Amino acid sequence: MDLDDTLRTPPSAPTRQAFTAEGFSQFLKSGWFLSVPSRGSQQILLGWGELETHAASPVKSVGQASLFAPDFRLKNANAWISTPAWDLIDRSLFSTFVMEHVELEKVSTDMRPLVWREPPRELFDQRFREITARFATHQLDKAVPVVFATAHKEVSQSRCREILKHLVGLPSHLIIYGFWGELDSKPEGMIGVTPELLFSLVDGSLETAALAATRAKPPDPVNNSREAQALMDDPKERTEHQFVIDDISHVLGKVGEVKVGPTGILELPTLFHLKTSILARLNCELSLDQAAQLLHPTPALGFAPRTLGMSEMDHWDDGVYRWRYGAPFGVDAALSAVERLKECVVAIRNIQWRDQDIRLGSGCGVVRASVADREWQELKLKRESVKRILGV
Repeated sequence: MDLDDTLRTPPSAPTRQAFTAEGFSQFLKSGWFLSVPSRGSQQILLGWGELETHAASPVKSVGQASLFAPDFRLKNANAWISTPAWDLIDRSLFSTFVMEHVELEKVSTDMRPLVWREPPRELFDQRFREITARFATHQLDKAVPVVFATAHKEVSQSRCREILKHLVGLPSHLIIYGFWGELDSKPEGMIGVTPELLFSLVDGSLETAALAATRAKPPDPVNNSREAQALMDDPKERTEHQFVIDDISHVLGKVGEVKVGPTGILELPTLFHLKTSILARLNCELSLDQAAQLLHPTPALGFAPRTLGMSEMDHWDDGVYRWRYGAPFGVDAALSAVERLKECVVAIRNIQWRDQDIRLGSGCGVVRASVADREWQELKLKRESVKRILGV
């Protein structure tokens, strides 16, 4: 997008500065970050300093950047977050800052794993019944119930640093993200690693992917190919995945020419997923907000058909319960007069917190062929995967 780089940046606007060791110390107190999907997650956009919220993107001229972090229902009035300083750095440099800081701060507060209270099975069974009852009316084809494990503890700078240490050790193609600081005079944050891209807006195109269907990786890696093929051949999982492909293709067909790639396996540290890349050559310009509203939620985290509207979830889900779990998490950065990053991922595989209330969510795709016991095991599998990956 062309920007008028002759505009003067007001003193309070987020400005690009070189990220240094001192900046990293400030970042641990209050900041945000996202490894950029359109750059293969090899670079990280990050900000540091006091968090400031906005009703719209504060990016008005070259050299500015901001975070987009709405709640799942897209109802919070101030979904944009900025910091006084930001930078775009190589992921390897970010990793170096993290590991050097860990070495300097070996003596820390209690870093034992959090004590988690697992979600009650009764709540999931109730939601499963409510969803399958909607299937019986032939109104709903797929839904994604969410449950949360909870913990009660302050998420300290030391805790964030330890989680970052785990994140930078992950395969570099995985998207890492997060923010923390004071919002409304209370500590708040979210940090995780997501395999799911909501969109990247690049050179007049929108790039995204359908990601749905899950299978655990076997303990013995020699069986990986067998389990991956079993996921590819599973009728229930392919049906769930196809709902997502069809929905995204239909929505993007309204704003551009859509090309759907082949379906393959996405391999994560502990899980397999089905993944299909989707590209739309846009016939109109979209802002980050517009693209998020267009695509969120996909049936991978919401419901199908989309035409039922977000109010459909009121039949089987309390929207407040999710906070930012499964919501868009994106960045808007004006790198130059002709280059602007507009990226959004889906905020899953994370922990999120307010004060000392910590939540770790997991969701599963429920279709007509779903069995409650199998879905309940998938929910547990995903939470245990997050605990191992984040070291919590």
